[in-house]
Amino acid sequence: MAMASFSNALLALGRGDLDAAHARVEVVPVRVHSGDEVGEMAASINLLQEDVARAAGSLDRAREELRLARHDVLTGLITRREFERRLDAALTKTHGDPRWHALLYLDLDHFKIVNDTCGHVAGDELLRQITGLLRSVVRSRDSVARLGGDEFAMLLDDCPPQPAERIAQDLLQAIQAFSFVSGENVFKVGVSIGLVTFCDNSVGLLDLMRASDDACYIAKKKGRNRVQIYQPADSEVAARQGELDWVGRLRFALHERRFCLYTQEIVAVSTVRKSERHQELLVRMIDEGGRIVNPMAFIPVAERYNLMPAIDRLVISTSFEEFAGIISREGPVEAHRWA
Repeated sequence: MAMASFSNALLALGRGDLDAAHARVEVVPVRVHSGDEVGEMAASINLLQEDVARAAGSLDRAREELRLARHDVLTGLITRREFERRLDAALTKTHGDPRWHALLYLDLDHFKIVNDTCGHVAGDELLRQITGLLRSVVRSRDSVARLGGDEFAMLLDDCPPQPAERIAQDLLQAIQAFSFVSGENVFKVGVSIGLVTFCDNSVGLLDLMRASDDACYIAKKKGRNRVQIYQPADSEVAARQGELDWVGRLRFALHERRFCLYTQEIVAVSTVRKSERHQELLVRMIDEGGRIVNPMAFIPVAERYNLMPAIDRLVISTSFEEFAGIISREGPVEAHRWA
């Protein structure tokens, strides 16, 4: 029985079934009465049982390590990696059983205010309380994950579009009615929810995650604290995807230092008084085809996705390198500004 229990638990652990990956091993020593073959066999059985007991202990430790790896330490929710594993399993299941499922992407509104006002301890407590709210709304068979920071995701198993939308609205109302108290401070937080439904595996895992993220982004853009159902033909979705493409291009350009500087003469309007020569620096991006890109095409995206500091640092370091060469050739220069 000990070997069978251990073998079954080991197979369950390999499948990722933590509930079944537990071996109950009872060691019953066999008494050795003689030194003949029977006695040697009894001693071997005892040694084998001890090995199985030690292996069962190692299995339990491995089971606990796997459980911790799959769950967020702060909230107890499953991690992004585990969530994506379950989402992938749901996609695989639709191949032979085309039932509807739903994916929700949730981003808390105004979470940063709590962190900035009361500190990270209060922020952590808010996340724990929000976790309790989320669990109270969804069904027991649904999966809830903390993706990171104040972002969550839900997989609604066997859930057609209309019930999925009702659950999303219930989540929205529950968080709208919630107040977080920290000391003398009372905070109202909201949530922006992106919803995408699927009933086959024609769309991949990454595309589904991106679609729900796009819908959540649009919910925020429309004023926050609302549910946005993903529509592939939505012009705002196309605009969002275009921005994300620009983010990739900007990161590549930063990595490859594909930016160049232009100088523009600053000329006084009045000609009464002669002034020294002044110039301002202008930044341009060089795209993959070697074409010059006007800053109005990339700066708004860079500002929205927090890439401007990296561009600023690149402009400043390049400027100083150029200034050093100019100073060595022509003498001192005045740094007016760069744009």
